[in-house]
Order: sequence, then structure tokens, then C-alpha cells
Amino acid sequence: MSQVVGDQTVLEEVYDSSYEPNEEDVRQYADMIGIDPDREPELMHIAREGIKAPLPKEWKPCQTPKGEIYYFNFNSGESIWEHPCDRYYQTLVAEERKKVAHSSSAKKTKKSNPMSKSGPLQSPMSALGTDHRPKTAVSSTLKPIGASDWSRTP
Repeated sequence: MSQVVGDQTVLEEVYDSSYEPNEEDVRQYADMIGIDPDREPELMHIAREGIKAPLPKEWKPCQTPKGEIYYFNFNSGESIWEHPCDRYYQTLVAEERKKVAHSSSAKKTKKSNPMSKSGPLQSPMSALGTDHRPKTAVSSTLKPIGASDWSRTP
């Protein structure tokens, strides 16, 4: 009972809240969103969250006749090859790098000037007291409607 549009198969996401990706999958996803797992272990929490991020409601995974997975926004008509949340996590990586670099330079400044009364500056995000990462993450498995063995692997 697969839903086929033209020669494309529309897939559905099935969530498994107990899913935990293996370390190799997390490392591959980290690399995909721009994290060097060996040099930036402090950013790996972003990859762990990102690999489990569900699709936004307006997006559906689709499959070409050659078996390639892409994502289609049924509201806007946009289609992309990467998971729609990947851009968000790439941006989050860049923001976190800035915070780490800022924190590192603030610590160096503080160490080099022990008489300084000002502590490290807060990033705009921490100053606002907000965290833009999803509060909960669930895994997703892609399945053709009526089938059972496709999965999202970055």
C-alpha cells in the first residue's frame, strides 16, 4: 500500500523513542554537519541530538526509482537531498564553536590578568536564557507506506 506520486515513493517516518544511534552513526552524522569528532568532542552532543531529530511536520521523505532518499515539503513544494533539520544543526555547530572560542579566549584573558574584575562574557543565547535545541529527541525510521525496512542513515 505504498503511496506513489509519479515515479516517486512517498515514505513516512515511524518514531521509536527508545532508539539510540551507535557511535559510528553519530560520528558520521557529526562529520556531515561539520564536526570533527576527534578534535571537537565538546560538540558531539549536537550530533547525537541531530541524528535523532524528527522531520518537521510539513516535510515527507521520498524515494526515487533509483532508491535515493530526498525530502519534500508538501506545503511549499521545496525538495532537498539533506534532512531538513541538518541546516539547523550545522548552524548550531557554528554558534557553539563561537561560544567555545569565546570562552577559551575569556579564560586566557582572565588567567593573564588576575586583577581583572570582569568574568567571561556570556553568549547572546545564554544571556537570553534560551536553548534552541529540541527538548526531546526521537529517532526516525523511514518506511514506504505499507513496507517495513527503510531507515534514515546520514
